[in-house]
Amino acid sequence: MVMSFIKSLVERKCRGDQNPGLNHYVTYGWRSTYESPEIYISIPESGYKKVIVDNEGFFREFPGILRGEWTNQLRGNYDFDEGRIGFRTEFIRKQEGGYQCIWEIQPDGMYWRDQDGYGGNSDSEILLKADLNDKGEFENAFCIYEIDGRKQ
Repeated sequence: MVMSFIKSLVERKCRGDQNPGLNHYVTYGWRSTYESPEIYISIPESGYKKVIVDNEGFFREFPGILRGEWTNQLRGNYDFDEGRIGFRTEFIRKQEGGYQCIWEIQPDGMYWRDQDGYGGNSDSEILLKADLNDKGEFENAFCIYEIDGRKQ
């Protein structure tokens, strides 16, 4: 995956394309102690670079969260409004330009299951989404995207 990303950057540079690239597409689970959580968007041709998630794992310029009925399915006392990434994040390139950021705020209970099947519970898997433009600026607040694999 890294090689294909590098290849696409080289191809864009050869074409003179000004489309941005991200240093990150998808991460599953907690990041290790030694893995930097920094996520940034860059346009090599112009030298533009913008950090979206800092070294502490917080969204920069966090747009907030639109809450709704889905919050009844949250377990625990987590303050997601601070914008810290703890689980999976994914950036999907949109056809019309920009990206959609998919942010997992609660994995299902099976996420915690050990190799023997113990430890899983019935938590709902909850994913939020927000749009970013080609300069890495959030265009809207995070809102519900998917609960237990069902798009909302």
